[in-house]
Amino acid sequence: MNSSDLNLRQFFSESRMQQMIDKFAQIGKDPDGGVTRLAFSPEDKVSRERFIEMVETTLNLNVRIDAAGNIFARRNGKNPDLPVIMTGSHLDSVRNGGKYDGPAGVFSSFEAFRVLDLAGIQTDHPFELCVMTSEEPNTFGISTFGSRAMTGRLTSDSVRHLKDSQGKSIEVALKTIG
Repeated sequence: MNSSDLNLRQFFSESRMQQMIDKFAQIGKDPDGGVTRLAFSPEDKVSRERFIEMVETTLNLNVRIDAAGNIFARRNGKNPDLPVIMTGSHLDSVRNGGKYDGPAGVFSSFEAFRVLDLAGIQTDHPFELCVMTSEEPNTFGISTFGSRAMTGRLTSDSVRHLKDSQGKSIEVALKTIG
């Protein structure tokens, strides 16, 4: 069957995506309804671990993590030499943030991967889902950490000196989240 003949909406489930967002909103849930999942925190680590588990079990994809802690799940394309198409967002939050900021991008991407699988579509290009590390402001005074590292605008030399208010280095913080 030609992919243009398919109605992909039949495979897409808004409720499935909402359930994933709601499930992750429980990690770091604040009593007044927000979510606090600060970068490099125990809550951030739990959300990252659960995401990796979901990718490996639901999408049956392998995961790799780069030096900045960005998580990548690749769906191979017909031609591995073509440039990667990437989508995703982040799972960290500001204090008392909303449950959709970050996770909406992650789980809509996750759902797109699942729809492609359900529809039996193999893309020409490799397709990656990325969860970027510390896109929100963090205790090291730097935001958009993962995306800037991924695009070469942040190097290990430029952040090596960073310490949080407890004197913990960025290197130690990255190790704590895996």
